[in-house]
Amino acid sequence: MEYRQKNARMGTEYEEQNRRHHQEYLDAQRERPINDQLAYEAGEKLDKIPREALGHESAIKAYGEGLDARETAANPHPSVTPSREEMQKIAERRELLNKAMIEAVAIREKVQQEYSASSTVHYSNPITGNTYQGRIIGSTENFVIQANDNRTDSVVLHERKVVSGLEKVQQNERAEIKYPYQYVGIVRDSYRSGEHTLTPA
Repeated sequence: MEYRQKNARMGTEYEEQNRRHHQEYLDAQRERPINDQLAYEAGEKLDKIPREALGHESAIKAYGEGLDARETAANPHPSVTPSREEMQKIAERRELLNKAMIEAVAIREKVQQEYSASSTVHYSNPITGNTYQGRIIGSTENFVIQANDNRTDSVVLHERKVVSGLEKVQQNERAEIKYPYQYVGIVRDSYRSGEHTLTPA
């Protein structure tokens, strides 16, 4: 009898915990930027990190919160044995998450070298049809970071794998990168003003 009462009490506590987590999710959903919300939902579904979220610390953190929610749902109670396959998938996604966060931190540190610590810098992804002009201020394994001439407090994150002609550009040079099609960037011109080659530091 006492054992059943203890189990019932534990079940009630876990139900309350799950309700609390769901309410926290709803509260966060109202406040989250759209890219962060999409990243959260991708984590919850065990999808890959959305490419728009890569390089953005807040979005990658939101993806991790989605993974946490999925893991909680997979193991809601000590008496429930979670799927081994699902837990393995969660572990694989966490490994990708850790790598993405390392790169996002590297991007932030490179941007901070260019801007005052008190400055609020806006990170943007290229939009199809737009052309971006500005100085190349840094690079990582997967991204090239460009200051945006049209907005002094903004940088553009260009994916290396989708931009043709990046080998022409050196760090600290000015470049013009056009996106005529989705996920297709082309370096149209560059103006030499530096001596460092564009390799990840």
